[in-house]
Amino acid sequence: MSKKIFLSLLFVLALAVSCNKNNTTSPTTNKITFEDLKNEIAALNGLNIAEKGTITLSDISSATISANNIDIQANGGSAKPDDNTTTTDIAESKIQEKLKAIPNSKITYTIGLGSQPISETESDFFIDITPKNGEFDLDSFKKAGFTATDNTTASKISFIINMTLVNAKWTDFTPASK
Repeated sequence: MSKKIFLSLLFVLALAVSCNKNNTTSPTTNKITFEDLKNEIAALNGLNIAEKGTITLSDISSATISANNIDIQANGGSAKPDDNTTTTDIAESKIQEKLKAIPNSKITYTIGLGSQPISETESDFFIDITPKNGEFDLDSFKKAGFTATDNTTASKISFIINMTLVNAKWTDFTPASK
């Protein structure tokens, strides 16, 4: 009788172990944080966006961020100030190329021009970012100021880069007619 109980227990144990091996765990979701975005955008540091002269972006990894807006200054280089010019199309293209070339990027970037430059030195660029694999850690983005729920979801975040040229001008700025 004790052999039957022992064999029964052994069978139940083997069955339990077998069933446990068949349980599949759900795949873990990659959470992309605001720090990940800052680290990737830092790849733009030193990017020359010039048409003439030299205009390089300043330290973007420490850019001012507020309510879905990233403020970036692009500093004029060594050329004469009147030669330090570029168009927003050229800047947009160079920024997009650099963002697409980030090695091991976790994010897909789509950049677009807001409109014509706001002034001779200031322009807005719209950026949509989507995770390549996983989703955004919304808490980390909300803590950084991305609070507009229509622009901040786990699968897509939209924000504005406001770029101000220093000692340089946008050549495609058209002043309002008087």
